[in-house]
Amino acid sequence: MLALSIAISTAPLALVTIAMAKQSGTTLRFRRTLSLIFITALVGGALLGFLVFRNQSIDVRLVLIAAASGFLITTVTQSIIPEANRDGEPSLAALFFVAGLSLYALFTLLVKPV
Repeated sequence: MLALSIAISTAPLALVTIAMAKQSGTTLRFRRTLSLIFITALVGGALLGFLVFRNQSIDVRLVLIAAASGFLITTVTQSIIPEANRDGEPSLAALFFVAGLSLYALFTLLVKPV
């Protein structure tokens, strides 16, 4: 569940990157390839995280949750929020950010220690 929640909460970063690629005039083929790379990385990372960390102690998992949360908050504040508010018009980026972090927190609470 931890790996899945990390993958879900980092998906908005992938969407922002693809949107920025579109604004810069890249081809549709390149954006589709970029989307496929993001999907592969998210699913691969979630699967790897599940296989490697599923039998770890609760202490190790809590450290990973704290590290992932810090990474996500840093990533969002440095890239997604400034990009969403670049033109000064309101958008749904803040709502998606809060929703992603809420899902992340919910999924990590559902993880039961072994």
